[in-house]
Amino acid sequence: MDSPLFYLLGIVDTIEPLKIYKDCGFSDEYILKNLYFGFGNNSIKVSQAVRSELDFSKLLKQIKYFENWLDMDIKFNDNNFELIFK
Repeated sequence: MDSPLFYLLGIVDTIEPLKIYKDCGFSDEYILKNLYFGFGNNSIKVSQAVRSELDFSKLLKQIKYFENWLDMDIKFNDNNFELIFK
């Protein structure tokens, strides 16, 4: 990885949930309380709270952009995904 800072900023900007859900009528607090972020040595896992009203498919759709420009593996499920860094 030539530019780790740009790599990290690209990830953060792409999955930034407040930006993704800003037009859906949810408060910032609601959005952040209904998404869980788990951090591993080489991965980030994002999941949705059980009774959340957020449309998680919006976030899943957004991370598909990684496939074309960031070198990582992505594991998808209905209410979570994991980004695995190479």
